[in-house]
Amino acid sequence: MRPAIVVLWCLVALVIFPPVQARAHDSADEVTKLSSEAAMVAAWEFARCSVKRSRDDVRTIIDPKFGTTVWSEQDEQIRLKRMWKLAGKNASCMRPGDSLKAPPRLFFDMLGGAMFLDKHRDSGLPDYSNIPPLFSTDSVKEAKVGRQRIGIALRLFAECVFRLNPGGVRALLQSRPFSKGEGNSLSELQPAMGTCVPAEEGAQLKLSKITLRQYLSMAAYLVDEAYDLSKQNKTSEMTREQGRLYA
Repeated sequence: MRPAIVVLWCLVALVIFPPVQARAHDSADEVTKLSSEAAMVAAWEFARCSVKRSRDDVRTIIDPKFGTTVWSEQDEQIRLKRMWKLAGKNASCMRPGDSLKAPPRLFFDMLGGAMFLDKHRDSGLPDYSNIPPLFSTDSVKEAKVGRQRIGIALRLFAECVFRLNPGGVRALLQSRPFSKGEGNSLSELQPAMGTCVPAEEGAQLKLSKITLRQYLSMAAYLVDEAYDLSKQNKTSEMTREQGRLYA
């Protein structure tokens, strides 16, 4: 498996995503930067551990409605404070001396994937085929040009991959980052990823393993939430609007 997956996308240009970082303190209190691979493993372990210990707290972070459908900067700050509180509460989910530093949205997405895995750890996955799409090409066109539009485009791509192979996505999220199992899961998902890329020739977009895992994590969570809402005779609009928050 190559270190990056290259796809064609007609709506976006080349994107460079900020790396996730972690720091570990040695006995001399010196700081050593760990590789992005090691940091991703730490984030993956932290998300799964936090869901097992504080599921309700995690849901308040990734389901931030605050009584309104309008997402404000103040809401964002509330969610960030809740996330830092969760990190403090579940400090034991990290190895002694380690701290996590990464773009907040990566952690939000990883928590979503961990919620999905925890919910379906002992069960088969439902049939998501009748759930209305959460994202569409219109969603992309309606988004602001720039980072937001790129984010929505990636959400659309990830949702498509999940719908085509939800079991394969679950296997990927279960696998340890950068392990042989992850490589096998990515190989299994290649046909779905190829199908979900528009046929039109466009700009080249490099998706690292970290970025791909991030977006597939939240796609799994959002589509699964929409499925639950449909069983309650509600529309998927809430989940659709929630999805926009992560772009």
